[in-house]
Amino acid sequence: MRKTLLLFIALNAAMAEAGGGAGPGMVLRSTPREILAANANGQLRWRRAFPGLRVVSTGQVGQDVLVLAEQGDVQYGTQHLRIMLLSGVTGQTQWQRTVQGRLDGSGSGPLPQERGWGVIDGTFWVSRSTGGELWSNDNLGFRVPNGRPVWEMTGTGAPRAAALGEVLFRARTTAGMPNDPVNVKLLVVNSTTGATRTLALKIAQRPGCGPLDDVLVEENFLEVSSARFFDAQRHDQCGYFVTRFDWHGSERPHSVIRVPETPAQGLRSQRGGEPIPEGKR
Repeated sequence: MRKTLLLFIALNAAMAEAGGGAGPGMVLRSTPREILAANANGQLRWRRAFPGLRVVSTGQVGQDVLVLAEQGDVQYGTQHLRIMLLSGVTGQTQWQRTVQGRLDGSGSGPLPQERGWGVIDGTFWVSRSTGGELWSNDNLGFRVPNGRPVWEMTGTGAPRAAALGEVLFRARTTAGMPNDPVNVKLLVVNSTTGATRTLALKIAQRPGCGPLDDVLVEENFLEVSSARFFDAQRHDQCGYFVTRFDWHGSERPHSVIRVPETPAQGLRSQRGGEPIPEGKR
């Protein structure tokens, strides 16, 4: 079932998100201590130095420039992440926020989940990992125009999907991975107001297939989210199967999709929450 795992991972690339747009004609260059913004022809627009900070990620959001910089020591819980929005024209700071911890991501990469930040409906989100004794992977949202805090999700990691003005998170679990095969808790957040609602999903047993396997194996707990659906793969005496929920609607399962015996014929990436054509429903 390793191929099934890879197919599920590939599905995560379909997360609906309005990423940071590039300001026309701007080229950014950064080092751990400074940022340079140039015109398309290479002429310097402005330069900003960040003494005492280490720049870990930069990006363009519309006409402006987002800067993420770290300071301190994460091992002792003293590290902080500074979030700054700079004017793309002058390089001046428009707003900044400082949160405990460090960026939970590489700071770069094609997917927001990889780099650790993104923009959804005008709200900038950043994943941070805290240090010290009470360690967790959290997610914070701020309105792009003014830096107003919108949400603070503890232990959820990055958003799983976004669509129709809502953002989907997997609620915190008691282990590093999901450990309850039957009960699934999701958090749905309004991308503008931060209002949160909870979805308590229940995955039913299949007739004649016995209870769900609760052995902590990745394939037994694979979960994929799209703009419309949350798909949870589970295992029982009959094999693997997927239960689908419409996370914008009720907590009732939308359908059950049986995973074929041949992994190569299994789930395929469907952008925008389109139905999965393979298998039986």
